[in-house]
Amino acid sequence: MFQERKTSRPAVQREPTEVVTPDDRGIAIAKRGQIIESGAAGPCTLIGMLDRRSGVAVSGHFVRPNDVNEDDFASMLEQGRKLFKNPKTVDVFLAGCSTESDLDFDEAGGGYGAGDARRSRQLTIDKIVRAGYSRDAIRTEWQDEVFLTQEMFINLSDCSVSIETMNMDDRSAKTTRY
Repeated sequence: MFQERKTSRPAVQREPTEVVTPDDRGIAIAKRGQIIESGAAGPCTLIGMLDRRSGVAVSGHFVRPNDVNEDDFASMLEQGRKLFKNPKTVDVFLAGCSTESDLDFDEAGGGYGAGDARRSRQLTIDKIVRAGYSRDAIRTEWQDEVFLTQEMFINLSDCSVSIETMNMDDRSAKTTRY
C-alpha cells in the first residue's frame, strides 16, 4: 500500500531558533537565525535596530533611555556603530514609553511628571538621529494608554519585527508586524 521513496539527500532538519534576551544593561544583540525578545514594557522604552541586509540587530529595554539608563542607551548606540556597516540602512523600531510615566506614584517613585512620556519619546528619537540613523527609518508604536504592556520580537530568520500590545484589563492583544 505505502510505497517507500528513496531520495539522494537527507531530510533537512531545522535547528531550534535561539532566543536572545536583554542583558543586565537592557541590551541584546543577535544575528541570523536568532530572535530577540525584549521582555514586557509598560513605561519602559523598547528600541529595536535591524539591518535586514546583513541580518543583524541590536535592541534596548530601558526605564528611561535619556535619564535613568542614559549610559546603557549610549552603550547600545555604540554597539550599533560596531555592528552596522551603514546606519542609514538600518530600520529602527520604538515602542513602550507609556504615559504611565507621567503619573505621580508617590511612595512607589515611578512618576516623573506630566508630559514626561512625550519628552522622553522625542529625546530618544533625537539621540538616535544624532547617532547617524535616518529619521525616515524610525517607526513608532508608542503606548498611548495606561495599563497596556508591549513586547518587541526581532526575528532574524525572516528579518521581521513584531510588537505585541496587550491590554492588562481585558487580556486582549494585537500584534503589529513590520
